[in-house]
Amino acid sequence: SDTILSLSHTPRTLVIFGAGVIGCEYASIFSGLGVKVDLINNRDSLLSFLDDEISDALSYHLRKHGVLIRHNEEYESVEGDEAGVVVRLKSGKKIRADAFLWANGRTGNTDSLGLENIGLEANGRGQLSVDEHYRTSIPHIYAAGDVIGWPS
Repeated sequence: SDTILSLSHTPRTLVIFGAGVIGCEYASIFSGLGVKVDLINNRDSLLSFLDDEISDALSYHLRKHGVLIRHNEEYESVEGDEAGVVVRLKSGKKIRADAFLWANGRTGNTDSLGLENIGLEANGRGQLSVDEHYRTSIPHIYAAGDVIGWPS
């Protein structure tokens, strides 16, 4: 998601997969710039950790600004061509857009840390498991932020 702001031009249409904090933020930014945004959410509401009233208000305001929110959808594939991208969803829907933003969670940059040398193992997203005190499986090593996933 960090590189989307360095585009050489503003797309006319944008598909954002991932309707968490980052996805909603970029949907708001780009719709404010006049971009037609499709926000793909694999859950039944936005930001489910918020009160329903707040989540509903966010949905209302995004829709009011032209964001099309597609709940309960799963990503299947994306293909690029000279005209942009085609995003395919597992429901069978195909969405054509000028640009695509993957905003479905952060990954930890742990692959080059040599964690295996000290007995730590990251999951497929490069994240470490911690306890309620942010301790890893090695008691004197702590982790916080994107490297632990939610809540970071």
